[in-house]
Amino acid sequence: MVGLTVPAIVYSIICLLWFGLNDLAAIIAIGAAAFPAVGISIWQGIKGMDTQLVSMGQAFHLSRSAIVRKIIFPQLVPHILAAMRYALGICWKICTTVELIGMSSGVGYMLNYWFGLFSMAQVFAWTISFLLVMFAIEYLLFKPIENRLTRWRTTLALPLTA
Repeated sequence: MVGLTVPAIVYSIICLLWFGLNDLAAIIAIGAAAFPAVGISIWQGIKGMDTQLVSMGQAFHLSRSAIVRKIIFPQLVPHILAAMRYALGICWKICTTVELIGMSSGVGYMLNYWFGLFSMAQVFAWTISFLLVMFAIEYLLFKPIENRLTRWRTTLALPLTA
């Protein structure tokens, strides 16, 4: 929980100071900023698991791997997927911040460059390209993974009300 209270930009600045103006600093800053959110999301998923299902699996003499694969993992999937999406957002923000502060390439650098030249069109162009990449990751990577991991779930048909 303490890791979430530290602003992400602080992780960026500290890593740039400790590791220099290189890709390693960006990677470590991204990991340090994303880890607390991912850890807490999965921890909350573990705390919210239905332990009676695990007990039932043990009563039916399922192996440990079967209990993990068929009981525990399906309960954690929504938390893992939410953590992945949240971590992706944090990673993009930190990466852009690190590039903005201390790198000589990347989206953050280009945003800062065009901001310095007061070119609103270029800033918007880079922002839109950034959003397009995020949508592509969401719909070409995360949605298929989510559909595959949650195909066992039944869909809920909500009644239409007038």
